[in-house]
Amino acid sequence: MSAQMSRSELQARIQTLPWFHELDFGDGIVTPGRGKIPYLQATADIYFGPSLAGKTVLDIGCYDGFYSFSALKKGASRVLATDYYMWSSDPRCKRPFCWRDRKSLQTWNTNKLIFSI
Repeated sequence: MSAQMSRSELQARIQTLPWFHELDFGDGIVTPGRGKIPYLQATADIYFGPSLAGKTVLDIGCYDGFYSFSALKKGASRVLATDYYMWSSDPRCKRPFCWRDRKSLQTWNTNKLIFSI
């Protein structure tokens, strides 16, 4: 929780934002997302396995970032998270990424991304 924001201020701010995933901010503060934490965590465990130590993760279409945060918790050294559609259609969607220490969490506009396969 931010040093400048009280618990009640954080709860009030969370209620003003649209949420797709439930995110646990600690201290009993959980966002009201449609995707519930037990299901999301089970899915993340399947996707990522027990460890991502030293790996880079690209999360395209991350919305509010449950899987991005899970990758960091599982030891990813770098997470690139993007959801241009959501973040451009409602700038409030980007704010949750500014509320906590993100170390290596970054945002990236994929409109200019070209893949060669």
